[in-house]
Amino acid sequence: MNKPNRLSWLQHIDPGTLISPFLGCLLIGAGLAALYFVGQVTTLACSREQANRPNCAMITSWMNLTELSQRPVPQLTTAYIQDSCDEDGCTYRVMLSSSFGDLPFSKIYSSGMADKQYKVDQIKVFIQDSSQTNLAISEGSGLFIIIPLIFIGVGVYLSASALANVFKQLPQ
Repeated sequence: MNKPNRLSWLQHIDPGTLISPFLGCLLIGAGLAALYFVGQVTTLACSREQANRPNCAMITSWMNLTELSQRPVPQLTTAYIQDSCDEDGCTYRVMLSSSFGDLPFSKIYSSGMADKQYKVDQIKVFIQDSSQTNLAISEGSGLFIIIPLIFIGVGVYLSASALANVFKQLPQ
């Protein structure tokens, strides 16, 4: 007596149909990975008690929903713009200076010097004006978040439509 094979249903499926769910899963995975990195927001949060030096920290979060890391910025003294130029032009990022050295406010360089200059000016005013008690400046997670969402959406569509076709091909 022949025992039925558990995978016998596979003989009724077109092999080309199985490529779409695989490709869909790859797109979903790539979209989720990109969403994690593109969704990161860095916030410089400073507070000051009376006329003391500001107490600052750089907080990295995902879409301002969940904190990923926190790095203290001891004795913040100033901020400036660092540029990176090549044959295609220049990109910029904000640098923070403290008594322990310089550190980038953002890991990446990007265009738009005016926006970065505005942030540098805000930081400098906060450092110099002891009457200001709090400062919070954020950078990251702009409209680029749409690109990973498109990848995820296309991946879900490919996987779902391919699986629907697989179920249509199964014998009744």
